[in-house]
Amino acid sequence: MRSDNDKPTLKKLRVSRYMLMVMALLLVSVIVWTFAMIATSANADSFVSADLETLARPLSPSIDINTVTSLQEKLFFSTSELSSFAIYRVIINETTGQEVITTLGEPTSSSSASPTPSPTF
Repeated sequence: MRSDNDKPTLKKLRVSRYMLMVMALLLVSVIVWTFAMIATSANADSFVSADLETLARPLSPSIDINTVTSLQEKLFFSTSELSSFAIYRVIINETTGQEVITTLGEPTSSSSASPTPSPTF
């Protein structure tokens, strides 16, 4: 005869058995899925475009004489020549949005460099 104490134990065993079956089916389905993915990826034909094939070719170690000649023909500027070149910068006034182009040696206007006051509480 069964006692009332056996009912929770039987219920736990049934739940454990059910969970074991679910986990076994899950394991089998994962294994089947893995083998199916391996089989389909092994049989798939891979296609590489012509552009990728040209990019994948190794670089040639030869030196192009025309390129070297054109580099040698480039102008060389001395320090005094470089100091005479003007360097420009664009200053944007934050309040008006107006753009002012100045050379690097000119000072900025005092209105754009001054901080804007903020109210204190």
